[in-house]
Amino acid sequence: MHTFRLMTAAALLPVFAAAQAAAPAAKQTFKLIYASTDQDANEIMTSVRTIADIGKVAIDNPRQFTAEGTADQLRTADWIVRQLDIPPAATGGNDVLRGIADTHGEDTARVFFLPPTLTVQEYLALSRWRRLGYQLYRNPIVMFVLGPAYLFIIQHRLPIGMMRGGWQPWISTMATNGGIALLIVGMMWLVGVGPFLLVHLPITMLAASIGVWLFFVQHQFEETFWAEAPAWTLHEAALHGSSHYDLPPVLRWITANIGVHHVHHLSSRIPYYRLPRVLNDHPELKDVGRLTLLQSLACVRLVLWDESNRRLISFRDLRRSRRAAAPAG
Repeated sequence: MHTFRLMTAAALLPVFAAAQAAAPAAKQTFKLIYASTDQDANEIMTSVRTIADIGKVAIDNPRQFTAEGTADQLRTADWIVRQLDIPPAATGGNDVLRGIADTHGEDTARVFFLPPTLTVQEYLALSRWRRLGYQLYRNPIVMFVLGPAYLFIIQHRLPIGMMRGGWQPWISTMATNGGIALLIVGMMWLVGVGPFLLVHLPITMLAASIGVWLFFVQHQFEETFWAEAPAWTLHEAALHGSSHYDLPPVLRWITANIGVHHVHHLSSRIPYYRLPRVLNDHPELKDVGRLTLLQSLACVRLVLWDESNRRLISFRDLRRSRRAAAPAG
């Protein structure tokens, strides 16, 4: 169990300040059921104090505490406890994150990045030709046009690398491919090859590009979270390694609120239609990793992780910093 260390930023605390000053106080007792250690329990209590901005938290015993605050504060505290005090198996509510931690060990955050993202040091260690290859790979045309087409039309249709799982992945994938092929042939027979490709090929390409773009911008923004074990924490990676892609209402509806990505990763058990309610009930989450549609376009240039400044930078940023660091000649 880990705290939301970055959620203690002072900018989040004034959200409730005006309402809390005059609102009547109430008390609520929280009993921690699944916190296995005193540290786990203390971290939950600390999260309640800092995120819900509750100053009066009385520890009744190592697994129980009483919080005193406004109704809004106690609702936030209740939500925090329900998200953090869960059985070990239920951290599968974050199956993706927990699997990353278990599988990737010392490099847990990198798997969030699509496409693979190098650190500054890794990039500088490459040969000239491999640097050029990485620059071409991160070109927007490759990233959002050619890459998505390959990913969805070819790579996902061939389960290469899954032979250890036996024949089932191949049988399943090829059966799906067969069904798709029959549907395509049938449609071509009905409307003709040309009209079918004219309509469905652009749809497929556009859908693939949108899918890759959404995944990209939800994890690859300037002030994202990237850490190695043991500094990597489940909840910090969920909240700060994922953006709040604040889309216009129509696009929110079309994408099933997937822009509320930080809350989704914090607790993937929350259904998509309740994600906006979480933001309404807990407005301090609205500004965490927030990106508008216009702001997200600038994320295309972010291609390297700057370990020193803990942020993503562009190739131009790297060249500028290296020139500034070079001794005067």
